Amino acid sequence: MLLFEADDGRSRLVSGNYLGTLLHDHQSLRLALLNACDGARTAQSDPFAGVAQQLVRQGIPAVIAMQNEITDDAAIRLAHEFYDALIAGYPVDGALAEARKALFAAGNDIEWGTPVLYLRATDGRLFDLTNQPSASGRGEPPPTTEDKGAPPATGAAQPVRRGRQLRRIFPVAAVLLLIVGALSLWLWNEYRASVSPAAAITPETTAVEGVQSPAATTPATPSSQPATPITSISQSVTRTIMLADASGAVDMGDAATGRRIYEELLAANSQDVEALVGLSRALRMERNNAEALRALSNAYALAPNNPAVNYALGVLYFEGFGDNQLAIEHLTRALEAAPPALQYDTYYYRSMVYAAEGEYARAIEDIDERITRNATSDEYVRRAQVYQAWGDDEAAARDFSAAIDRTPNAGKYYLYRADFFAQLDRVEDALSDYDSFLRLRDPDESQSEINRAESYIRLHSAKQTTMPTPTESITAGAVLTSSIDGARYVYVPAGVFLMGSDEEGGFDEKPQHEVDLDAFWIMQTEVTNEQYEKCVIADACSPPSHPDWGTDEFWAAYDLHPVTYVTWDQAAAYAEWVGGRLPTEAEWEKAARGRNSRRYPWGDKPPTEDRLNFDNYVGDTQPVGSYPDGASPYGALDMAGNVWEWTSDWYANDYYAISPRENPTGPLDGEDRVLRGGGYDSALYEVTAFYRGGAAVTDQNSAYGFRVVRTTAPD
Repeated sequence: MLLFEADDGRSRLVSGNYLGTLLHDHQSLRLALLNACDGARTAQSDPFAGVAQQLVRQGIPAVIAMQNEITDDAAIRLAHEFYDALIAGYPVDGALAEARKALFAAGNDIEWGTPVLYLRATDGRLFDLTNQPSASGRGEPPPTTEDKGAPPATGAAQPVRRGRQLRRIFPVAAVLLLIVGALSLWLWNEYRASVSPAAAITPETTAVEGVQSPAATTPATPSSQPATPITSISQSVTRTIMLADASGAVDMGDAATGRRIYEELLAANSQDVEALVGLSRALRMERNNAEALRALSNAYALAPNNPAVNYALGVLYFEGFGDNQLAIEHLTRALEAAPPALQYDTYYYRSMVYAAEGEYARAIEDIDERITRNATSDEYVRRAQVYQAWGDDEAAARDFSAAIDRTPNAGKYYLYRADFFAQLDRVEDALSDYDSFLRLRDPDESQSEINRAESYIRLHSAKQTTMPTPTESITAGAVLTSSIDGARYVYVPAGVFLMGSDEEGGFDEKPQHEVDLDAFWIMQTEVTNEQYEKCVIADACSPPSHPDWGTDEFWAAYDLHPVTYVTWDQAAAYAEWVGGRLPTEAEWEKAARGRNSRRYPWGDKPPTEDRLNFDNYVGDTQPVGSYPDGASPYGALDMAGNVWEWTSDWYANDYYAISPRENPTGPLDGEDRVLRGGGYDSALYEVTAFYRGGAAVTDQNSAYGFRVVRTTAPD
């Protein structure tokens, strides 16, 4: 449906079929560009129901329409580039390819794929300047020399009047084609199809997304016309498709395929800046930061003012090398010429760099820019986190509340504020928000988040009479045994320690910073298969995915080995069953290295086979407690090597820059959970006490295990 303006000024709903009927006999109309709405949408019950499809069926040779709504900036850039290419002599498919490529090059890797071309002309020709129709009517031959300058016959007056009427209609129609009313949007939402426009191809109508089919791309080129422009256009279209394929592969996590395609493009043209930027992205995903920098350096030499190049360099220097000054320099340069979508992303990364540098005021300014463009609840949460790191709890509380005000029915925002209140010991406020979270949570909410909220409510809504609270009178390293699973716990007293490493740490382990933790008890060793089996028998845990777990042969060999092949949720479920939880990343690191920032749990001496199980010396896990020489200052064992250990924190590579000083619990959300300690097959650098790893909560393998922390003494 479209909105037309009637003679009396009121709106009138018309269909694509109506518009096509109005225009079908206007021979000079060869191309329609529907640039402001989803005119290429189909209906599930009728694949020809779209406006673009109706116009083509009514005889218009070519129609370009959008599969989805398109932003104003993208629509304007698309139109400019498309018409410029037409004027330069490109055929309609080549001009569209150039316009799509311009969107992609500007950093718009979403909307570049929105336009779709419907082409009815079987020879691909839309305009024939050598045989134009006469101005006097349809189907009449061009005037002869004798006719030139002669006054029109009386019978020609009516077609001329009709032409004037149409000329009055067409400017209005052109404007109306660019405006989709809200009414048309909700009507079309009822019929949005699951099939693509390409499924509606008939012998008469060929739908093409960015490039024509072979049957529709064979122009009748005069023999005197050189073929080079057509070849160049074909190469351009192929390049655009290859760039899209490579970017899509990297988006899906297939860095190898993306890298291969980018390398093919660079083999054809070593100065292809877009391909160099894309290649750097694939290399970064493969953790090859040095080669990624090489690719971006080449791109920068070719296009030093290209915003996409400077943005990529800024991100790489920040995430790959921890060089915050160079990161700020390139991100700032990117902002000078970046299109709106890229500006939005650039402000995000520069705010993180400023926060990492402790320049919180500038970080806030950049997040303010993002909020000005898109004031979502997530943006307010990000700003709240920076305010929290800055120590401005009042501003942080205000922004957490603003996030809730904008999305009052989303449970996760109450959880964010509840965690914030809990850290401030605002118990009543935290209890209220945890309760709201539990009422409003999504059906697929993580069980661990639910457990955390329920545990807080349970602990703070009733008097604690069952277990003694650790006090400073208890000796550091004191050992108690749990009656639930027989696990031994060591005591870690409250106090400050230095977390991270400025000298040897990676970019995500900097800056080294003071952390003040409350006292806690931590399992002396990792949870064993024997202990985990008790939870399975109690029907509180699900069995690990180890293929031999539970067999006689398995128990004979692995009963005292750490349990492996457990997901993060399985580990969290066990911790709750024994009355504890997974350690925070800060608790784990303090238990491993003590207050004097040891490199390894036992000190600064290099690892040996007597201190830990790593580097595939054994090639498998070993029974817990097999390496007493590798004990931590508090008597915790196997905190280096044997198995990686799940912690409760989400992983974020910039978290240390904004981490609160007291009892940090990690970012509010993320994609991976932090793993610590390294495994039996880990390299030397992975078994330091400050090394940070991460994995998806669903990951499980032979080197992932865990241990439990309690804030109260085990009974």
